[in-house]
Amino acid sequence: MATTTLQTARREIGKYTTPWFRVRATTTNISGSATVIDTSLEGEGYHEDDALNGFWFYLNSTNNAGVERLVEDHAGSAGSLTIRGATLVAETDSRDFELHRFSPTDVMDALNWSMNSEYQYIWKEVSDETLTTHANQTSFSVPSSIHDVDEIYLERPLGVDFDENILKDYGDFEGWDVSTYPNGSDAATNLTLSKASESDNVPVKYGDYGCKVVVAATTAGTHYWTDQTTPANFSDVKTTYSEWIYASVADKIRIAIKDGTDSTYSDYHAGGGWERLAVTKTTESPCTALQAGIDVASTAAAATFWRDNAIWTRTDRKCEHRWEKLYNWRVDNSVIRFPYNLPEDRALRLVGRIPLTALSSDTGTTEVGEPEIQILYASAILYLYRQERARHTGKDRNQFDDDVMFWEGELEKMRRMNRMSKRMASGVDSYWR
Repeated sequence: MATTTLQTARREIGKYTTPWFRVRATTTNISGSATVIDTSLEGEGYHEDDALNGFWFYLNSTNNAGVERLVEDHAGSAGSLTIRGATLVAETDSRDFELHRFSPTDVMDALNWSMNSEYQYIWKEVSDETLTTHANQTSFSVPSSIHDVDEIYLERPLGVDFDENILKDYGDFEGWDVSTYPNGSDAATNLTLSKASESDNVPVKYGDYGCKVVVAATTAGTHYWTDQTTPANFSDVKTTYSEWIYASVADKIRIAIKDGTDSTYSDYHAGGGWERLAVTKTTESPCTALQAGIDVASTAAAATFWRDNAIWTRTDRKCEHRWEKLYNWRVDNSVIRFPYNLPEDRALRLVGRIPLTALSSDTGTTEVGEPEIQILYASAILYLYRQERARHTGKDRNQFDDDVMFWEGELEKMRRMNRMSKRMASGVDSYWR
């Protein structure tokens, strides 16, 4: 995904709005004063006194991070710039600085405003899999991670009994010859495991049974499967383990692969219902015992969660979901509505859009690059000239009319050149898809 930093965006806008813009550098040390010297300015055409008066000076260096001031006086022959405000902190060696037509803060604000203004042309694509279907539920709130929904997919059952699955059909948690842990697995440590079914009014992802886990308060626990087919000293081989976990507590439950030398962990469960966790590990040498399973952190209170559909393969790829695209749905005021019932306990995958990430620091990035970023530049510059025109009265306003008209045309041209057709927002409309 292409990205652009605030520094890059600000400098590009500087090229479009500031005569002979380029990043400049001091040619003498910065002293404890309000003066900056760049003797190369004279040779670049700024030889007359006061030629740069009124420009915005921007310095983002070690001791003067984010200094933004107006140029009060410019001495052409010396290449010195006297800036308004407090004196600068002394620095040695050459320091990059910028000179702008518009305040750098105003440029940043214009860029962020334009991200919303141009949202229907440029956006960040996102995918969300946090929703789970339930019996007789036909409406779902759009998650906060997504703004406009374009497509919806329903998770299809993912079987466990295939040759590449180390666990074979043990991973479906259907067999419990020992009541305290599922067939094919090791005994749990500090966890109470039991066979669970939908008749017990608990979540089961696939099949008739799943695994219920109870964690005692202030206790950490584990439960692993051991790969019985892996010889000792089996190294430099990748394996991937994944399973569905249903939990309401966040940042406590994760899965792991360990080889006797060290362990590799997945991210923690987010606590929003069913979530498929996955982890990949390259075995170390010596590999004394290759194991995969769950790792539960100590909790302040007792916690209960459910598991199903464990898959462990010798590959660096997790077993991907299979998805069925859904049709005949709509969004009304951020609520997704279906005119039919969906299968229970299946994940919904929403594909859609959110506005680009706002910029707040020079190194901060937003999720757009060339050529689409030109839409954002044109919109931001148009905003800046409109704001500048609004600040003036009478005849002084007219001096910005040509700039406003030019950038209105540039914005439309950039939209056409980059083939950005306008997308309808789904959060406020009501139409079937």
